[in-house]
Amino acid sequence: MGAQSNLKCKANPNSPKDGSEEQFITEHYWGYAAQPEMAVAWSIEFTHPAWRVWTARQAKFEGDPSRPLYGEELVAVFKRTPNSAFLAEGSAVTCDARIVRSKGPDPSAGPFIHQ
Repeated sequence: MGAQSNLKCKANPNSPKDGSEEQFITEHYWGYAAQPEMAVAWSIEFTHPAWRVWTARQAKFEGDPSRPLYGEELVAVFKRTPNSAFLAEGSAVTCDARIVRSKGPDPSAGPFIHQ
């Protein structure tokens, strides 16, 4: 069985309110990743214009969350009613990845792949 999320949203999108969960998530411009096999840690900066959001009136996940999504660790999260839900407008995003720690082989020898 496939998996899907269903949202019923309020009619018009708005800019997220200052200090809101929506603002934190949509304006969270930094990410971090590690490649232990290369002893490398990355800092990734994401750049994009501010996104408007539609607040969900109703949100529901249907299907088997253990496949092919994230594994057994998050099954309970997907099966319960969400604390909040929204749909972000989205746009093109620029990513700038930088090595912040390296102990081992030259990390430029292989591509940065987020899995």
